[in-house]
Amino acid sequence: MFSKLLKIGELAHLNHISVGTLRHYDEIGLLKPEYVDPETNYRYYSIEQSALIDIIQFLKNFDFSLDKIDSLLNSSNIDLLYKEICSQKLILTEYKDEIDRKISLIQQFKESIDTYVQNKNKNELEILKFNQRRIYTYSISKNIYEMTVDEYEYYLREFKIHLAKAKIPLAYFNRVGSIMDKNYFINKQFFSNELFIFLPTSQNINLKTKNIPAGNYATYFCNSFEEELPALNTLYDLIKSKNLTVTGDYICEVVYEIPNKSKNNRKMFIRLQIPVSL
Repeated sequence: MFSKLLKIGELAHLNHISVGTLRHYDEIGLLKPEYVDPETNYRYYSIEQSALIDIIQFLKNFDFSLDKIDSLLNSSNIDLLYKEICSQKLILTEYKDEIDRKISLIQQFKESIDTYVQNKNKNELEILKFNQRRIYTYSISKNIYEMTVDEYEYYLREFKIHLAKAKIPLAYFNRVGSIMDKNYFINKQFFSNELFIFLPTSQNINLKTKNIPAGNYATYFCNSFEEELPALNTLYDLIKSKNLTVTGDYICEVVYEIPNKSKNNRKMFIRLQIPVSL
């Protein structure tokens, strides 16, 4: 024979919920006991109140606040319920998109570490095949190859402020690269005043972006901002010695960077690359 009323602990056990949670629900008016003993202040509940607990637990799955759940349960307006469900679905979809973006970024970060570990001691030209890559570019007023490190940092701040104003997530501001027109490279007149960040193809940004074409790229590595210009000369000479034909713009890709805290400087591992025909 089932008891007509249940002690708070009994109801908690039957519904896989804590006694403290039931007490809190009572305090905020979400779920009041069926009866409170005036002498002992013990709370008693009916088994039928489990249905209310079920729907509260169900709605909590969707991250509704307890205040919102209380409001929904106090209303018999199905249109209001439908509206709130649709609104919460949109919020959860935005959360999912944010989580997916973070997973994608951390996977890219992992791959950049792998690239660094595998190539940090490499000192030779290598032909690699890349898929199409999407970038967002920003023009600056000075040639990168005539800058000091401090000047470079100030131009990066300028780019970062621009990205923030354009509402582009600053999470993408972790591997800023640069582009050089192929004619400057071919003529060995190294000039670049265009910075860029990589963007996922799925990122919806209402700004003009560019695509780096897929294809074969001659690649070479260096370990710092200061080393890029000498490495550019080396890359140029190696391409000439192997009779490769340059087919597109030069890309400076910062593969990996973790600043040295003790030295307060930027530690960069750079992949120099330019499309070539074999």
